[in-house]
Amino acid sequence: MTDIGIEPAATADWLDQRGMHGAATLIRRMAAIEAALRTQLGSPSHPTQTMQDLEEQIRTFTERLGAVGWITDSNERKLHRWAGAWWTLVHHDRDPKDDHPYTGWYLDGPVGSGASGEWMAHRTKEAKEEADQFIEEHAAQDGGTQ
Repeated sequence: MTDIGIEPAATADWLDQRGMHGAATLIRRMAAIEAALRTQLGSPSHPTQTMQDLEEQIRTFTERLGAVGWITDSNERKLHRWAGAWWTLVHHDRDPKDDHPYTGWYLDGPVGSGASGEWMAHRTKEAKEEADQFIEEHAAQDGGTQ
């Protein structure tokens, strides 16, 4: 088996644990392709075009993953979205002791996003819209990368 690296393996495992087996399989496949191409690049008989092809494949993959939008988790009260990193909308019942002053949807984002249990809305549709806006604002502040 090809070593796909710690970060892709951990991400794929994280997705599997949350019932997102399709996304986990895609990440493992892309990471395996990347690892195989990087191994091949060690040989002087392969052109540098191979690395450019790999980078294009990765760009295409992440664009497609981002275009999917919100993906339902195996837990009906949890949604995930790829936008430069994984974002998660989780429905919580009101529990002020757990920093959930309202019943509704809360956004968790990647480290540094400022979204760690950020309140979005009571209803799913509004929560997705608010979360998308939050993510777009974060991307704009982060230099336009989602």
